[in-house]
Amino acid sequence: MEADVDQDGIKEIVATIGTAAETSIYKMDKEYLVSANLNKVMNAAIVMYDQESNTFKAEVTKDEMSQWKIEDDQLVPIP
Repeated sequence: MEADVDQDGIKEIVATIGTAAETSIYKMDKEYLVSANLNKVMNAAIVMYDQESNTFKAEVTKDEMSQWKIEDDQLVPIP
């Protein structure tokens, strides 16, 4: 799906695949397409994007889901 996950006015591509959700973000950086696999970045078994709240839900700790957002190109936990 396309979504402005970092709130910079430009939509990124958010792709989630698999039963144990694996999520990647793709965006243009000048003339290059860059990507980040959030499961690897967060060392999380599951990462899902919630389009309504523009946040990510991740299982960073076994059997516990936490909520995250992107601010200033950083993943930030939501208390």
